[in-house]
Amino acid sequence: MKLGLGVGGRHAAWTLQVLCADGRRVSAPRHAPAAPDDGGSPSYAPTAYAGAMTEQIKSPRAVDVHRVSSTDFRATNERGGEIAIGTGGDELFTPVELLLAAIAACGSIDVDMLTTRRAVPEVFAVEAAGTSVKDATGNRLEDIRVTFDVRFPEGEDGDRARRILDQSIARARDFLCTVSRTVAIGTPVEMVPANRE
Repeated sequence: MKLGLGVGGRHAAWTLQVLCADGRRVSAPRHAPAAPDDGGSPSYAPTAYAGAMTEQIKSPRAVDVHRVSSTDFRATNERGGEIAIGTGGDELFTPVELLLAAIAACGSIDVDMLTTRRAVPEVFAVEAAGTSVKDATGNRLEDIRVTFDVRFPEGEDGDRARRILDQSIARARDFLCTVSRTVAIGTPVEMVPANRE
């Protein structure tokens, strides 16, 4: 089946401490448990946090980008991973393509973690697409859409996974996926020269 995801991360082993209005503290894993088989909301779905969480957990993330040539840059992370980035004149991913890939991959990881608790998919293919716009207000992407083509095997396990697929995609869009959530809420980006206030 194909399902559309309008724009709306990464996984960690720590837990969230939720401070409720009545003073109770509730521990919840970073990724809430899989949705019930009947498609109902889990006990701490994203909406359950509204108005309850008074603490904010922050964890810095960073990558470095270095110039190799005028059409070739390299991004590295703190673990030593490296990605080649181009300008569109060769096979290298452009920054815009990497943004789309990051949105698709982030949502895919979240949806996969939720649904494979029921069944391993036979097909899991995701496309991220958008429209490049250049006008007086500046360059940007519009109409970003992520389409999930996820198919599970026949049988009870596959049926259980199919029942929670729609909700899993919605949870990735609305709460779990750091990349698409960052884009959707319009987080400001600051660009400054190094070693300068």
